[in-house]
Amino acid sequence: TLCFLSIALGTFSLTLVAAIMNGFEKITHKKLQGIHTDIIMKSYNKAPLAYEKIKQIIEHEFSDTVISITPMTTRQAIVQNQHSNDFSHVVMIQAIDPKTDGSTRTLIDTIVPPTSLIQGCKHNSALIGSTLAESLNLEQGDTITLLYPSEQQTKNYKVNFDHEELTVGAFFKTGIVDFDATGLFCSYTTFKTIFPDSGIDEIGIKVKPGTHNKTIIDSLKNRFNLDVFSWHDLYPALISALILEKYAMLAILALITLV
Repeated sequence: TLCFLSIALGTFSLTLVAAIMNGFEKITHKKLQGIHTDIIMKSYNKAPLAYEKIKQIIEHEFSDTVISITPMTTRQAIVQNQHSNDFSHVVMIQAIDPKTDGSTRTLIDTIVPPTSLIQGCKHNSALIGSTLAESLNLEQGDTITLLYPSEQQTKNYKVNFDHEELTVGAFFKTGIVDFDATGLFCSYTTFKTIFPDSGIDEIGIKVKPGTHNKTIIDSLKNRFNLDVFSWHDLYPALISALILEKYAMLAILALITLV
């Protein structure tokens, strides 16, 4: 009886640990994916993507697996508080479509204070990471200055910068320092005032639950001849470690149960 109770207690303990690890894996995935979509499409040569044509094809040919898609464009710039001379903060500016982005990824759930993407990214406004806001001592409604290389450069090997002022519409907090310290999101209307010649260089796709991502990724690659990958491919070491840890716990649980 004592042996049976000991084995039962050990089995219950390992089952609990396995359940906790499974929950930890799901939360980690959710955190990492808060800034990414299920599937990402990019062009090999960074040429602008024909978003409207691609969208029509996906909605027609992949309607059984795809829920929504959204365009994105990314550039870099220096950001500073309007009342500061600090030029040390380099940010990743990502242009989004507030109407479709909210249904394609969970970025909207990370906004503080809670608001819609349309409100947070209204014209001449931007969403910025919470860690970046703390570094720049910013509050909602403050003005920030973006510095970016001018298209008209001289031949004396000096870089000239243009600038644009934006209002802080809201903050986002993903819980991942790399994103929260270097991220800035704005609408395409605002983005075009800063980078008028830029085109769409990335398309995010949300697939239906239960869809096998590799199958649809292969289909999209063959259909469009573009670089298509899952958000998991951005963190291969971490994803592999989480899977290996879960399998190790299941193997230990199976051995204890066998004994």
